Amino acid sequence: MPARFEVYILNDSGKYVIECETNFRVVMNNKNILCFNDIYLKNDYNEFTDEEFQSQKDIELSLLYKNLMNIKDLIVNTKITDCKISLCNDIELITSNNLIIQFINDVHGNLCSSFRILSLENKRNVNVSNEKVFSLPETVYEIKNDN
Repeated sequence: MPARFEVYILNDSGKYVIECETNFRVVMNNKNILCFNDIYLKNDYNEFTDEEFQSQKDIELSLLYKNLMNIKDLIVNTKITDCKISLCNDIELITSNNLIIQFINDVHGNLCSSFRILSLENKRNVNVSNEKVFSLPETVYEIKNDN
């Protein structure tokens, strides 16, 4: 199952969310300080047993949670200063404090969206068969696999 990771961007021109369904990591000073696979590790860097992993109600026992808490203050209120997209659709967002957020396109599903930017202000309503209405954000930009 691919990772699902969201980065919220709020600025004068609008509110957006970057959503990925690929693996991701955060790099600082050429060192990985967070990656999706941290979810499979305990805080002491040992792997969860299958039973331990399955019994978790949330991720608070994982290294991912610990690392998310450690970088939260580094990411909140920073600015994205550069964006690079490789030939394989890997994406790097470079922030004003030199963090690098990498989205690694390792998903092969047909038409699977590996990366999208959604507008949180422009939404459209979708009616479903049970007469419920869902409000969905507008996709501003998307990279899809086309196998």
